[in-house]
Amino acid sequence: LINCSPPCVCPARGDIHSDGLLDVLDVIDLINYVFVNGTQPIKDPLCPNIDRGDVDCSGMDDVMDVIRLLNHVFVNGPAPCDPCACTPYPTSCP
Repeated sequence: LINCSPPCVCPARGDIHSDGLLDVLDVIDLINYVFVNGTQPIKDPLCPNIDRGDVDCSGMDDVMDVIRLLNHVFVNGPAPCDPCACTPYPTSCP
């Protein structure tokens, strides 16, 4: 478990492609990682113990992260969660 203490901001959540945007390229990269053993998402520079692919703050990169990122990118669904709002991460995340 990871305890984040203020100030803690993870601005790159979901930016799998590392281009500063949340878009279809991030969705493709996350799908490749989760389903076909693609490259693991890099760590968020301001949250070094949490990779960018855990967009639902469950503690792992899985199909639920893909669904959340798809919803955010294509239908303006919920943004990637903030793991620093979960203390400790991931057990107290919404």
